Amino acid sequence: MSSIYVATAERLQDYDLFDQYVIDETAYVANLQSRLSYGEFLDQFEIPEPTVEHCYGTKPLEVLDIIPRVDYDETQARVMYLGMGNRLDASQVYQIATVFAVDPTVRTIAFGNPSGPIRRAGAMTLRECWEVSRGDTRPLIDGPLQYIASQGISVTEQNGFSYGTLPVMAAAEHAERYDQRVDHMTTIEPADIKDRGANRVLAMLSLFGDFAATGGPLKDYVETSGIEAYSEARHDTVLGLANYLSGVVLRPTNLARASVLAGGHYEVRAMRALNAQPGAQLDLIRGSESELAVNGVMNVMANYLKSIYKNRVRDTVVPGGRHNMVNDIHLQAALLTQARAA
Repeated sequence: MSSIYVATAERLQDYDLFDQYVIDETAYVANLQSRLSYGEFLDQFEIPEPTVEHCYGTKPLEVLDIIPRVDYDETQARVMYLGMGNRLDASQVYQIATVFAVDPTVRTIAFGNPSGPIRRAGAMTLRECWEVSRGDTRPLIDGPLQYIASQGISVTEQNGFSYGTLPVMAAAEHAERYDQRVDHMTTIEPADIKDRGANRVLAMLSLFGDFAATGGPLKDYVETSGIEAYSEARHDTVLGLANYLSGVVLRPTNLARASVLAGGHYEVRAMRALNAQPGAQLDLIRGSESELAVNGVMNVMANYLKSIYKNRVRDTVVPGGRHNMVNDIHLQAALLTQARAA
């Protein structure tokens, strides 16, 4: 066994969260990645380039749609939503490809967000921004659910990180309108766990301040994987501060989303999602040292949800985990694989 295989397996074992086969499969992929360039790894699993799709009645949508090479259920898919302002750049594609490689038997579809001043994919109209800022989350998910329906998919697993947990809940709440069913939801590090006050400007400033505090550990998480191709992809695609402010923070679409996050009420959206999908399971995953999914608040919220929905809700605390822990690509892949297998 290679050193990267052993290091990855030992690191995941130390969390005491994963079945052995999840550790073995993830370490196998890490070993493969250590021997392949960025392009070679994507070619190995036939990962396509992201495309821009135009669904009826919606603006352009950035999509990464990975088809398994083996026989698979064409009516099912694993869906992934990214953090605030993240498009499907080289770094995000590599992360998603890693998740797929650990479990390459499920069609995997990821949707990008508006990011950068000239990128229109995923942007909402001003009317939709107003609706979202007032609490209606359907505009967040209309495009993705239309795309999923256009592919003949009727059953999904919904997965999201940070802001991405918001469309997870919205998808479950509204899926029936698109003739779809959600069987499983995984939310990692939700950012909408506390109401930051009635003054929305101050509330969003508080939210963005917490987001800014997550930057410190990010580089360490990227480098933890020990995969050169991933580190290079991350370095090549990180936005500068000026681009982030003009292309992410100051865009109406992202301001509307931030307004919802700053208002909190994750548990309310979780209840709506679970009520709308009575057969669905919810995995709530957060780090014990998170800057946004504050541990004390999350403990109360998770216990409340479990008291109502019993074993339909699972709460996983990653020891020492910070908000950006998904940037450890092998930890993220193991968490998502374990959640869908449990």
